[in-house]
Order: sequence, then C-alpha cells, then structure tokens
Amino acid sequence: MRSEISIVVPIYNSKNTIERCVKSIMNQTFNDISIILVDDGSTDESYELCKRMSKEDKRINLIHQENKGVSAARNNGIRQANSNYIMFVDSDDYIDLNICKVLHEFVKKNDCDIGIVNKVFKKDNKIIKNVLYNEDSIIRQGSEKDLFSLDLFSDFFDDKMNKVQYLSCGVTAKLFKLDMIQNNKINFFEDCNYGEDVLFNLYAYEKAKKIGYYNYDGYNFIISPNSTTHKYKKNWMEYHKKFIERIDEFNKTYKKDNRFIESANMMKATRISGLASSYFFHYDNKIKFKEKYKSYCKFINESTYKSAIKNVNFRMLTNNQKIIIFLERVHCSIIVAIISTIKNRKEKRLKCKKKL
Repeated sequence: MRSEISIVVPIYNSKNTIERCVKSIMNQTFNDISIILVDDGSTDESYELCKRMSKEDKRINLIHQENKGVSAARNNGIRQANSNYIMFVDSDDYIDLNICKVLHEFVKKNDCDIGIVNKVFKKDNKIIKNVLYNEDSIIRQGSEKDLFSLDLFSDFFDDKMNKVQYLSCGVTAKLFKLDMIQNNKINFFEDCNYGEDVLFNLYAYEKAKKIGYYNYDGYNFIISPNSTTHKYKKNWMEYHKKFIERIDEFNKTYKKDNRFIESANMMKATRISGLASSYFFHYDNKIKFKEKYKSYCKFINESTYKSAIKNVNFRMLTNNQKIIIFLERVHCSIIVAIISTIKNRKEKRLKCKKKL
C-alpha cells in the first residue's frame, strides 16, 4: 500500500542511538508514513533492536544488507520506497515529532518538489541553533532555485542566507518528491565516500521544478566526539578528489554559470587547506615527513588544484584558508607543511590529555 511519506534510515553499529531515532519517527503526529530501516551489515545489536521495533509497528520495513556503506544503504531505501515523498534520517540523530506534518503541509501548499527546514546541532550539553535564512519562508523556481544549489557550498551568493555555522548540505531535514527522484534516476554515488549528500542534492535541485524553505527547527543533528570525519583515513585524499571530479562533471553537464565555477574553485581550495591537516600531515599518517611533503606537493600541482590556487575568489574563504592559499600562491608549500604538522601535534597532545 502506497504511503504519503517514506522515511529511510541507514544503520551501521548504532545500538546506542537507534531506538531514540526510530521512536522519534514512530511517534510522528503525521501517521501516513512508512519507515524503511536499512541495516548495513551491523556487527553490534542494531539489527536485533530494529527487529524488535518492527514487531511493534507494522509501518516498519526492516532490510538487511552486506556492509556496502551509507550511500548503498540509502539507495536500497529509495528502491524500496512506495510513497509520494521521501525523507532521510541518520541513525545517530532524531527528528521533531511534527516534522512530517510541517514539511508535508508546506510542500503541498506551495507545490514544491523539495522542502527544506532547519537543523538543531547538539554536542554534549551544548545546543547550536542554525536558522538558515533571514525570511520565514522562501520559494524558488526556474533560474532562482540555483541559489539553493549554490548555498550547498557557501553563503556567498545568497543575500537571504544567514551566516550560519553549518550549511544545509546534507540530505536530512528535507522532504523530496519521490517520483522526481525515481523518474530521474537520482541516486547516491556509491563510489564517493565524501560529499555524497551534496552531490545527491545538486542533482535533485537541478531536476526539481520548485524548491521551498520553511523556518522551522525540525531535525536534531548529534555531533559525536567520535565522528569518523575527524579521524585519519588512508583513502581520504582519493575520496575528496572523486567528489571534486563529480562537481566538475555536474557543472559541465548542466552548463552551469560562473557562480558554480567559483564555488567549485572554492571547494578545491578548501580541499587543499583541509587535506593538509586531515590527511597529509595528520598525526596518524605514519610515513616520514619527507614523503608526506612530496605527496602533498604532487597533489597541489595537479592541474585542477593548481588552477584553483590561482583563480579562487579569496572572499569565499575563511581567514585560515586564505593564509594557506596565499602561501601556495607564493610557492611556500613547506610553510604549509610545517604549520599543519605543528597544528596536528597540538591536537594530538590535547587528545591525550582528555584521555587521562
């Protein structure tokens, strides 16, 4: 039976948070929903907990798959969905009890293919409000909706966007028309382990006829101190490079204007400054400094990143990013390497102190 909204939850080793997440969905004030739980090969008790909850609520469809990653889990959920709209919730997080009702009423009233609301970010006992725009609601269509796409990268081009701590680049806190997603074969790139949400949103926004934002705090995003985002990953550079390739591919396919090219250059420049600390000179990268530096120099001298260093709009960068890119422009890569190494050593010492 077709429901009004399908809610897809990818799950991997989430035994400590999955019940809170699923209960927040089960208790929605809008009842015409189906809940698709996709267990991505969990090795803890997550699957058993979901199995128990599925017996409590017939709206739950529990799927188990081999561990293939969050993108594959979400794609599995899209294939299983049989509804008018689709929403994504991450297993660490939970949603406001009225989000389905509020978003559904909003997109129906304004005939939107996509509806966007705010997230509230929570870290330890700290709550970070993150109101995206300076108007209570915004409806955009035609060329105007490009601003929502550009907002995935930066607030630079949109005078209605607030200077928020967190951009709305994820797929959560949004409601998508499912026919639009399925008919246009919009999926998550399973070979892209970084920025997969941004890419999904870019293609969905491109195919949407009308997109709307409503000022409502509907999604609770939990910032975990153990997040893998801050950990060293052996293939981290390749993940980022694949993401950038997909951005360039999108801009070329849809012949996007100079604002998108500037945004792509900004993303490339931020990859340089970000990867210097999080990958090349990270304290868990055990190769010798000389080899790290050699690898870093090879990376920044690739044509796409060399061009970004030369052409990026400095007004789109943070102060720290400006320093790194300026140093690269004047061929002082060794200083970038030393700064990044010192920064990582300080972070390692602080991490060790917290464990004591």
